[in-house]
Amino acid sequence: MEEKNMTGQEKIWKNAGIFWYAVRPMLLYLLLPPAISTIAMLFYGLKEQPEYFILRSGQFYRTLGLAVTFYILHRKCKKRGSSVWNETTMCWRQVNPRKALLLAGAGVGFSLFMSALLTVVPFPRFLMGPYHSMSSQIYGSVDLLLAALSVTLLAPVLEEMIFRGYVLDRMLTGFENEKAAVLLTTVLFAVCHGTPLWIAYALFMGLLMAHVSIVEDNTVYAAALHVGYNLMTLPLWIANNSPEISRVLFASKVLIAFYGAIGLAAALLCLRSYPLHLGELLRYIPLGERRKCGA
Repeated sequence: MEEKNMTGQEKIWKNAGIFWYAVRPMLLYLLLPPAISTIAMLFYGLKEQPEYFILRSGQFYRTLGLAVTFYILHRKCKKRGSSVWNETTMCWRQVNPRKALLLAGAGVGFSLFMSALLTVVPFPRFLMGPYHSMSSQIYGSVDLLLAALSVTLLAPVLEEMIFRGYVLDRMLTGFENEKAAVLLTTVLFAVCHGTPLWIAYALFMGLLMAHVSIVEDNTVYAAALHVGYNLMTLPLWIANNSPEISRVLFASKVLIAFYGAIGLAAALLCLRSYPLHLGELLRYIPLGERRKCGA
């Protein structure tokens, strides 16, 4: 039945069903890794404070949760006679390497700009406190290598599969209003980042990744942008936690602001070469119907 012939109640039930179908993979991604960490803490960390257990275990249980989430999605797709790459429109064989590298470069540039902005601009303590707390939990662990692998590769790729591959694609298919699907997916992605400052720049990055995913009809490009953004957090964390390096590279706020300007300029140049202009984010017009990958 076409939506224009439906009653208001029928439209609500239809859209609620579409929304629930779209967010189910997201709920799995959000709930399973912390559930695995909680179970491990109950078995091995009953005599420890939760904060110490999480710090001591590093990113092991978080990474395990990501791997189990991917495995469950893979098994479900296999039962349906499909593949997880096909269902999330993550078409690796159709990728243009130059475009992917330019988007990754844009992600690196935006990450450098955001880090500089958060350092130079005197944001209120109630905003910076939660931001620093969550940031320290990412790499402030025993196994730095595992944390780096999880944050810079596994998490961004899986998040693109979830948010742009499943949530956005299912909403684009189910909702008649494309802009509503893009905005709702972007808001869900941003809210999942927890703290106000992370939510703020996740809104921008989520919108950019949604647009790239639609235009390219391939979530690999959004993943490249996401990986580039997360990748920059590793050298910044290492530099900030090394007194010798920090004294040289971050000697003044003027120097940090210069890094931010370089990052923003590099990001915009990469997008222009891609090509993409930020004004396009206001349109949300997909280039053709989203297609599926070949076998």
